[in-house]
Amino acid sequence: MTPERWVALAVGCLLLAIAVFTSLRSQRRGDGVLTTLGVFCLVWGIALVLFALPLVEYSTTSATVWLMVYGSIVTFIAGSLLAERHFRKLPRVEESGRQRPDPRRLRNTWIFFAVLGLVGFAAYVHAVDVVLGWRAIYEDPELVRGIQTTSLQFSDTYGPWKLLTYFNQIAFVLWTLGLRERVFQGRWRPAQSLGVLSLVPFLFTGDRTLMFAALVWAGAFQLLYIPPNRLRRLALGTAVAAASLVVIFSFLGNRVGKTVESHPEIASVLNTRSFDSVALPYVYATAHVPAFAGLVDDPIRPETNGELTFNSAIKVLHALGFWGEPAEMVGAFYPIPFETFNNYSWLGVFYTDFGWFGVLFLPFLFAFISTTIVIRAIRRRTLLSVWTGSLLLYCVALSFDVYKFFDTLVSEYLLVGLVIAPLIRSDLGPSEVIRRLRQTARLRPKLAGFLAGAAALVVGLSLWGVLTADAPERLPESRQDLIKKLRTVAALAERTQRKDGFPTPEALASQLHVNDPATKFVGRHDALDLPDPETISVFTDGDKLTLRAVSDSAGFITLTKSKAGEKITITAGGVARIGDELIANGGFNQRLRHWSYTPGEVGSGSLSKTDREGGSAFLFVGSGFAGSLALLDQALPVRTSANACFTFSAWVRSSNLSRPVYVWVSFIDSDGNSVLQMILGRWGAGVAPVSTSWRRLSTRAIVEDEVSSMRVFALDTGEVAISGSLEVDDLSLKRTSC
Repeated sequence: MTPERWVALAVGCLLLAIAVFTSLRSQRRGDGVLTTLGVFCLVWGIALVLFALPLVEYSTTSATVWLMVYGSIVTFIAGSLLAERHFRKLPRVEESGRQRPDPRRLRNTWIFFAVLGLVGFAAYVHAVDVVLGWRAIYEDPELVRGIQTTSLQFSDTYGPWKLLTYFNQIAFVLWTLGLRERVFQGRWRPAQSLGVLSLVPFLFTGDRTLMFAALVWAGAFQLLYIPPNRLRRLALGTAVAAASLVVIFSFLGNRVGKTVESHPEIASVLNTRSFDSVALPYVYATAHVPAFAGLVDDPIRPETNGELTFNSAIKVLHALGFWGEPAEMVGAFYPIPFETFNNYSWLGVFYTDFGWFGVLFLPFLFAFISTTIVIRAIRRRTLLSVWTGSLLLYCVALSFDVYKFFDTLVSEYLLVGLVIAPLIRSDLGPSEVIRRLRQTARLRPKLAGFLAGAAALVVGLSLWGVLTADAPERLPESRQDLIKKLRTVAALAERTQRKDGFPTPEALASQLHVNDPATKFVGRHDALDLPDPETISVFTDGDKLTLRAVSDSAGFITLTKSKAGEKITITAGGVARIGDELIANGGFNQRLRHWSYTPGEVGSGSLSKTDREGGSAFLFVGSGFAGSLALLDQALPVRTSANACFTFSAWVRSSNLSRPVYVWVSFIDSDGNSVLQMILGRWGAGVAPVSTSWRRLSTRAIVEDEVSSMRVFALDTGEVAISGSLEVDDLSLKRTSC
């Protein structure tokens, strides 16, 4: 093993020993064996011990990065110990004085959130059905998982309802509380097994993050609600839970195609193939430190100045129009050596926001806050403190992998807890809350007036922010500005070059997006792949960089940088909207400047001056024995939803063709598949062998699938020999309303 692995093994074993020691010490104090420090030392200790096992040949991490990692662990321990010392004399409420929920209100609240969660899942199924058909949920879960990030139609359909799906987690936690309090008795007994339905949606969505959040949060809630007093029982339960999470992680990963077989870049750095079934869970548990090293060395890493640490608040300000584009929470890919992992532990957020100071101080601060609230939950036994403390324990438990404090979901659940806890308390409830508020208003009218005024101010500012918020930033429309944008991106990309050249397209696209979160970058495997609207496509093959973008007015712009210099290519094209004509005249009057002509084994094509109006038309003359006729091609980047309508037409005439000829346009989806061909001619019969006079042929069709590009004007490509001539003029492809 390498020196860094030996040190990680030693530190990991030390942390596991500290976890046991702190649990036993807490047990002697009468607080049970669960502690914030114990959870932190346990997860980091396991992660470091696993890292020491040479299953994956990771890139070497510098001593500076390891000092930051170990320094953050030390400061977390210091912050937790300081909080324990400060609150060690906090009074302890006896078991009989513990706040308990009202059975009826707890059941009703659980049903309310469970129904909302299932409504959200129904909306998810509907969105999948609109794009792929609902059967794809169980027939092709990998494809379904893919459209969640690539399909605008899915996002538009599911977007407003997505929040409801998150309520499944709240419902699951409330259900586990109901089981603990035995509220499903008598006629409610059949309902006691229905709580697992709140986890079913995550089996179909393949969202392991939300499944993990529900299970870990529910476990933390139960451990805080009635803290365990035996270390052996806690250790056994933790081991069973960890094994179960690994099984769930692997199962959900297999459903959506996230296996070692689908990640050959990871398989290539495995030191043994004997443990393929747990290779990906191992990577998720151990790759955060090498990835963090890549972040530290990133030359185009942005300075976010606290935007990531307080991400949920920044998002609210942005939504209200008081803040610009929030910093990107999803990290970039770095070579560790494979470039498909982007979790840096919570240290990635701290370092990006505040550098060394953040790495050393923020763990201390969050340790103090978390430990304080967890101790209060154990000592005071209130529902709100247990709710809050369990969420913070969930954040601490995931700290080795990702940052969750001030995460959007955690912040929302903390706020929801302010409503749920008083609502379900047996000694409180809605009527008592209202009575106390009225009493407070009578006894302290100035305070009540101040709070009412503050609330009105917040609502007023929110409305003003929404009404005056700027529209989302878009790519430049003018040709000059779009070229300037691509040159700026290229300059950033050049700073990422290493000894072996540029990063992979996906890795470079992720780095560029993190640097510029307002712009969407997509890594491409082919330099000729078309970009989506409002997207910059990124292609690299080591030494050469290709960036592509499209806009209605600027057209289709390609910037290529290599050792030979910079090259900019401009091609006509645009985004198909209703009423837009993507192809007008066919470009024949411009001598097919933007077309690619590929003759078959027989025949030849050229521009003819014999069109209907004395201009240029395309003339094909064919004779021979075998091979395709011709392909006159223009690739158009298009963004349309499913069930979009198009009209394809042209003026044609033919002479002595030995068989009918097909003139057609092909619609391509994001996977490169041709989902529809529109063929000119009556009932798709093609162009007649003899038509001495010009005839206008037209066809109209509905494209049921989403389209990302088109291949326009393909002349018959059959294998049968052909002779004769064909002329085409005034080609048109137009988006129309259905």
